[in-house]
Amino acid sequence: HLLHEDRGPVIEILVARTLRKVEASQQMCRIVGISATLPNYADVAIFLRVNPLTGLFYFGNEFRPVPLHQTYIGVTERNVLERKRRMNEIAFDKLAKSLKEGNQVMVFVHSRKETQTLAESFLEMFTEHDNIHLVDPDSTIKGYDQMAKKVQRSRNETLKKVFKMGLGFHHAGMQRSDRAIVEESFAKGYVKVLTCTATLAWGVNLPAHTVIIKGTTLYIPEKGGFVQLGMLDVMQIFGRAGRPQYDDTGEAFLITEQDNLQRYLQLLNHQMPIESQFIKALPDHLNAEIILGTVSNLKEAIEWL
Repeated sequence: HLLHEDRGPVIEILVARTLRKVEASQQMCRIVGISATLPNYADVAIFLRVNPLTGLFYFGNEFRPVPLHQTYIGVTERNVLERKRRMNEIAFDKLAKSLKEGNQVMVFVHSRKETQTLAESFLEMFTEHDNIHLVDPDSTIKGYDQMAKKVQRSRNETLKKVFKMGLGFHHAGMQRSDRAIVEESFAKGYVKVLTCTATLAWGVNLPAHTVIIKGTTLYIPEKGGFVQLGMLDVMQIFGRAGRPQYDDTGEAFLITEQDNLQRYLQLLNHQMPIESQFIKALPDHLNAEIILGTVSNLKEAIEWL
């Protein structure tokens, strides 16, 4: 699925370089491609030179060990602040309901700062609604006291504040030690609600019973503006819902603007195929091959392409 992103050309060039090395040295090399969100898997199999009859395996939703219930919610408020407040309220309602059933919840947002501010907002909401007991950490769980001491040694004051109440947040800008504390705390049940960015869905195997995506608008500096969250990212995040060893079902909620709701429902039924992004980086990678000596004349350049 990463082939569709800016890093895609790097993967393509590594595959091409590996295949050329196999041809030149006659030493076989096994390439394994894995994706949870790849509609046109047959095209990628051809690119990897995989035999579609013996080397291509497709596992549909029927193979998912835990069935997933997906809910898409549209917010109609036009005012930005009102819309954000309404999204927070909906997310809070959904997570409170899940907590009452004894589940853990992950709430995905799209900026590092919002992971902290949302965790603090949820803390205030729990206090206002007089149901802070829903997230109260169980200090009798084995290892909780040692974890609490580790958190107290952290320099992140917000993390100290929310951890005591059973909440946590996670993003790539945190110190590695703080991220490790949060990941372990959620995995062991010390933290019941975790606000995080999408890096947690791509990089860390940390499932929860309920997953909520709050908002679908994110800022991309390279594009100089706001874009909508891609369906591949949505499915990758939804994949975190449902823990095979603990749950019979998983819950996933997407909260977006009403204008975008229809778009996501259409994409859900007709996923867009992944396309190669290699042409954008072609000159750079061709120059790299020339410098490495794998391409030394026009004929080899044509073969490489």
